[in-house]
Amino acid sequence: MPELPHLSRAMRAKENFMIGKAIAGWIGNKIDRRDGKGGTLGAVAGVAAYSIGKRVLPVAILAGGAAIGMHYLQKRFRGAPPPRV
Repeated sequence: MPELPHLSRAMRAKENFMIGKAIAGWIGNKIDRRDGKGGTLGAVAGVAAYSIGKRVLPVAILAGGAAIGMHYLQKRFRGAPPPRV
């Protein structure tokens, strides 16, 4: 029996992304069906939220960390004497 080729890193990443979209769509569908109507709009909204969140969330975390660091450094050096040259 021939050995199957291993999936490349890009293929595995794409597969995980597709599974994430499927789960987000299922959750959105379940939430939207609570009102008694169809859940298609909820599924689309869930996939859209997942796709946007996957790109925006890391940038937001980085920006928040930079803001906290800047605030800390401003507080730290506020009372310090100016450096000598």
